[in-house]
Amino acid sequence: MGNNQSTTQNTNKKIKVFKIIRTEENSSWNWTRAYLNDYVNYSDGNYKHMDFKNDSGFSNALGITGLLLGKMDKHAMIVKGEYIGIDIDEVRRESSNNNFSRFQVKNIGMEIESGGKKIFMANGDEPESRKFIESLGELAEGIDNLRARQAYIQQAHYEHLQRERNLWLDLPPNGR
Repeated sequence: MGNNQSTTQNTNKKIKVFKIIRTEENSSWNWTRAYLNDYVNYSDGNYKHMDFKNDSGFSNALGITGLLLGKMDKHAMIVKGEYIGIDIDEVRRESSNNNFSRFQVKNIGMEIESGGKKIFMANGDEPESRKFIESLGELAEGIDNLRARQAYIQQAHYEHLQRERNLWLDLPPNGR
């Protein structure tokens, strides 16, 4: 299937999608570190983490309001399994010890497990969500091909059994 990140151009922004592998909260310094599945390019080097300010109660209230109004992408949730879109040019101008706002990134979607299968659930209709989902298209196409192959095999098996029955009953090929 290839790489599970995508980079898109959106109103002069280069957005790259990262998966949050785990988070670590530092309550004494009031920030949360998100460990990512790929390197982020900062002005002082490349690291697989990004730090976020822990938001005030007011910011959290805005986030909950956004969730209720369907505008959650304005205030990103920083949790394990979440895919976030990061403006790579904006981040490149900052050092790795910068604490970013959750408003500077977007939630793209989340990978969840259901019935032993991993499912990607997209957040909204953002271009980054669509681009990321399109990058998963090869997998969906492969699944469709597998289903078509299974249906063909089942049909061939049925026809084989039909021919065997006709031979056994000494019937003509059309079964009459």
